[in-house]
Amino acid sequence: MEQKNRKIREWFKNHKQAFFLIVILMFLTMITSFYYFSEKKICIIDEEQKFLIKTREDTVSEILKQQNIVLKPKDQVQPSLNTKIKKDMKIVIQRAKPITIIVDGKKERIFTPKTQVEDILKEAKIVLGEKDRVQPKRDAKIEKEEKIQVVRVIEKNIVEEQPIPYLTKEQPTEKLDVGDTKVVQQGKNGVKENHIKVVYENGKEIKRELLHEKIVIEPKNEVIQVGMNDAVDISRGNTRFKKAMMVTATAYCPSDPGVNGVTSVGARLQKGVIAVDPKVIPYHTKIYVPGYGFGQALDTGGAIEGNHIDLAMDSKKEALEYGRKQVKIYLLD
Repeated sequence: MEQKNRKIREWFKNHKQAFFLIVILMFLTMITSFYYFSEKKICIIDEEQKFLIKTREDTVSEILKQQNIVLKPKDQVQPSLNTKIKKDMKIVIQRAKPITIIVDGKKERIFTPKTQVEDILKEAKIVLGEKDRVQPKRDAKIEKEEKIQVVRVIEKNIVEEQPIPYLTKEQPTEKLDVGDTKVVQQGKNGVKENHIKVVYENGKEIKRELLHEKIVIEPKNEVIQVGMNDAVDISRGNTRFKKAMMVTATAYCPSDPGVNGVTSVGARLQKGVIAVDPKVIPYHTKIYVPGYGFGQALDTGGAIEGNHIDLAMDSKKEALEYGRKQVKIYLLD
């Protein structure tokens, strides 16, 4: 045993330098291995930039500082800045973008790293109603500076009253002459309720939809008797006519100022000539005038307008005696 120990001591004495060299090499190997294995490979994604690096930094914050990556106040980093670095870690930087939000008649500009429209609105503390519309849509992604428009949509159910027009019904009767009418029942409008859904966008009405209607008051129809009697009783018996009408009748004679004895259609002015408004009674229409007799529309005058006729008399005396009357006349077949 003693001899063995002596041999070892002699070996160390003879190989002292080699021993220390081996120890130094082992130490350097350990340091190199530690250095190599303590280095971590990570991926950094900064918007559209992506790069791989090796680092021995401990936290996300330290590695961003090492890489001279500057964060603005609204920029977002995943994982968080104080997260410990791990091997093959991925660091994602979302840069805040300027977004213009148009809502409630105002424009608001914010900076946010969020990309989904709904998330951006939540960050801006904009509450959406159930019917509100958003452009772009709520689930849309925004990758660059853009506008978001919020359209406030309100639906209201209202009730509006609307008149129901009455109808006019005619009842033929032989008790009235052709052209005569008589109202025997006055018409009256009814009332109905329209139940309507009204849609407003940003306070402006854009659509109406009729949901249902309810009749509150039924309309009362107008009833008019219409004359069917087309015969007038004169001294010679019954004469057929096509229309009866009420007119204002006056009289004139050939000796009146401005009258030259010839009518506007070139006929000789004599009893039986009747001046008319040709827009109401056509020229050459045969007419029966109670109290005057038969005549024909062969003349007109500046004062003859509408339902006004002028009866030719043989003398000034007859014209004055006739005067001015309301009379029913008959336009003959």
